[in-house]
Amino acid sequence: SADGFAEVGAVLKLRLFAGVSEGELLRVVAADPKGRFALSRDPPPLRIRANQGHSLQVPALALTPLTTPEALPPTLAHGTRRRCWGEIRGGGLAPMGRTHIHLAPGLPGDPGVRSGETP
Repeated sequence: SADGFAEVGAVLKLRLFAGVSEGELLRVVAADPKGRFALSRDPPPLRIRANQGHSLQVPALALTPLTTPEALPPTLAHGTRRRCWGEIRGGGLAPMGRTHIHLAPGLPGDPGVRSGETP
């Protein structure tokens, strides 16, 4: 859909998800500590989308645009691999084919921060 959702029933029919039940999918979404997925039942049927990592334009994401320096938290962090640091330091963050650059409002371990360096 225009807001990035796909019907769960259609997703589960894909060969990649062969043998995965709706219940298993719901448990994975509920147990994901980083909140990578969103579910919607309005309008029916049950639909799912990724909350981050979109390579398509998805206009209705629940993201907060930060358009002025005053809107920024005191600390912002971007989780990445250590091997990418030199390129980021030299040229800055880039969406790398994605629509958004995701930032956490603090450092790993800070309250409310569910991001950090990936292995």
